[in-house]
Amino acid sequence: MLRPRLLVCDEMTAMLDASTAAALVAAVEDYRAATGAALLAVGHDRTLLGRWCDRTVHWDGLS
Repeated sequence: MLRPRLLVCDEMTAMLDASTAAALVAAVEDYRAATGAALLAVGHDRTLLGRWCDRTVHWDGLS
């Protein structure tokens, strides 16, 4: 698939330093701007997800 319409990013920036994470997020955003692709992001960095996503869902796990 050369131009996916949906990007699934699962812990995309985990284990990356801040500058590498920022570059990767910028690359994904550039792709989204150019193609109109949707994004499903899964992660633990609530700050990044809050800034990056239109909507967020917090899951506490099963009790």
